[in-house]
Amino acid sequence: MARETEKSIQNAILVTLSAQPDVLVWRQNVGLGNMLNRDGSTHKVKYGVPGMADIGGICSGVAIQLEVKTATGKQTEKQVKWQKAVERAGGVYAVCRSAADAEAAIQEARWRTNRITNQT
Repeated sequence: MARETEKSIQNAILVTLSAQPDVLVWRQNVGLGNMLNRDGSTHKVKYGVPGMADIGGICSGVAIQLEVKTATGKQTEKQVKWQKAVERAGGVYAVCRSAADAEAAIQEARWRTNRITNQT
């Protein structure tokens, strides 16, 4: 059996989570691209934040950031910094190697929402 790619894992996560009514997710890209000018020339444009997670979203009002990795994939130093920033700001961050990992992160976001709601 062929090993899963990050792309196939990302797609499975996006499909699985998009089916849930309290979840909004999107693909987040980071890189450098060409922008077409009105005169037909191009210029370089940076997009995203280096280290930003592959999938961003909101679940029941809680920000979620999901970094997708294969079974052997490891976070870069910039991804670890992004994780710390998200967690410091109160968001849920998870390294996901499957749709099941992403669903566990969603459960964490729901738990946080319920905890906050029950405290008021």
